[in-house]
Amino acid sequence: MSAAGRAREPEAEMPATEKDLADDAPWKRIQQNTFTRWCNEHLKCVQKRVGNLQTDLGDGLRLIALLEVLSQKKLG
Repeated sequence: MSAAGRAREPEAEMPATEKDLADDAPWKRIQQNTFTRWCNEHLKCVQKRVGNLQTDLGDGLRLIALLEVLSQKKLG
């Protein structure tokens, strides 16, 4: 079966390995939420916050702020 055909199969028919690798796999959401909370805990001291990892770290500004907090150095 082609990849396009597999993409349209209901979740119940998906092999377990494909479910684990799916973008919405429960373990991925848990990891994402855990990392987001970890980032926010460190960003508190510079009054910044991450809500969505993809969009909020996309421009690099909060990522730089996080690196500065973690390294305790100003990056410029």
